Amino acid sequence: MMMPFVIGRPSSTRALEHALLKDKRIFLAAQHDASVDDPRPDDIYTMGCVANVVQSLKLPDGNIKVLVEGVDRAPAPSSGRKTRVSIASSSRCWPKQRGRPVATSRAR
Repeated sequence: MMMPFVIGRPSSTRALEHALLKDKRIFLAAQHDASVDDPRPDDIYTMGCVANVVQSLKLPDGNIKVLVEGVDRAPAPSSGRKTRVSIASSSRCWPKQRGRPVATSRAR
């Protein structure tokens, strides 16, 4: 499934830029309350999607319009590192096997 959306948070932008420099795979997850501007890990759902970045376009207002294609449903990557962008392996849900490393935004 293909899905377009717009990102603007610095942590999301860093995750996207990292994914674009590597293999264009990124982990996406929704947050519980969209009105929270700086979500903590507890504010983000534990299940999400590993996706391929198909296209990205920088907009005049500084945001980035992104088109992604979902690859697999996956649990949120866990990483002990205290970085703004975490790099972690996400295990796929179906079938159970190790996924490839993906970039994920971790607002802290």
